Amino acid sequence: MLWCLYEATHLRVDGEDVLEEAIQFSRKKLEALLPELSFPLSECVRDALHIPYHRNVQRLAARQYIPQYDAEPTKIESLSLFAKIDFNMLQALHQSELREASRWWKEFDFPSKLPYARDRIAEGYYWMMGAHF
Repeated sequence: MLWCLYEATHLRVDGEDVLEEAIQFSRKKLEALLPELSFPLSECVRDALHIPYHRNVQRLAARQYIPQYDAEPTKIESLSLFAKIDFNMLQALHQSELREASRWWKEFDFPSKLPYARDRIAEGYYWMMGAHF
């Protein structure tokens, strides 16, 4: 429940001092409890302390959660397999789109035509996908 409190407090808006105190309290307690937690839960809490769920890129959070779910004794094998296939298919799509965007960038010689633009296709693509998903 403390982990849920920590995650929920990140939905606060400016001026909610009670939630700011709750973040500090729950973070301190979770950091103290972390060495005592068992594997799947400890990884979830560690990930949440690093980047809270609501501030994370959802597909990256899903990728981090797959091994944690696989360690659960009550996991559903078909769900785990579907999550892995879904992630791999989306990753293949992103790689294909990035190859195509890179090809266009080089083909149209944008670095010389747009010298003020950054020559960073991969980073731009990643930011767009992070905002989209």
